[in-house]
Amino acid sequence: MLDREERVSAVDTRNSQTAENNLKFADEAFGQAAVMISRARELALQAANATTSDEQRASIATELDGLRQNLLGLANGRNAAGHALFGGQAVGNAYQIDSATGVATYVGTATLDAVEIGEGQSIVPGNTGPEVFSFTDSSGAQTDIFAELSALSTALRAGGQAAADAARDGLTMLDTSFDKVTTAQTVLGSRLAWLEVMTERRTDNMERIADERSVMGGADLAVTMSRLQEMLTVLEASQSSF
Repeated sequence: MLDREERVSAVDTRNSQTAENNLKFADEAFGQAAVMISRARELALQAANATTSDEQRASIATELDGLRQNLLGLANGRNAAGHALFGGQAVGNAYQIDSATGVATYVGTATLDAVEIGEGQSIVPGNTGPEVFSFTDSSGAQTDIFAELSALSTALRAGGQAAADAARDGLTMLDTSFDKVTTAQTVLGSRLAWLEVMTERRTDNMERIADERSVMGGADLAVTMSRLQEMLTVLEASQSSF
């Protein structure tokens, strides 16, 4: 019985450690993404200013393109096992980028499987790309940060009043995207906290098992029962001789 508990605990420990590593990778990516989106908002605010020239807006568009590229790099990052960090169960990239248009399309799975961490509890060790980078725009349509940054960059390069208007509209989009990332990071933090609780429980359980083994003198229950049965058989045989 104690051996079985130890084996189960070992499996739960491995699952928890893998989940923790993946969640920490994601947490770091969330932090970097939040910084990039904040920078994009600063640029959009600057582009929305009436005193900003078309040349300056074109320069801002170039920086936005770089931020978008870096965000895609984060989205296509890898977890501890080398699989797609935000691709669900996918092994390759989470987002496929069209070489001609630059359009980014999510190609991962819709969900990420939960893993068992003990006591009938399970945890989802990450997020899919859409759970982090996709949101609903002002018209109610589904979009993502990559498409919106691309559209904003194109509008800024066009210049004129339409560029300033696009920058102002982009502020709302960037606020929504920032909220999506930080909310995902908050949820991730709660998962890490729950993993810590379950790890403490396993530690307590392993200490209990060690104490029980100590009381039993380190004997394996199955071996002990086998030996007792042998002794009983010998005793019965010796008694039958009288």
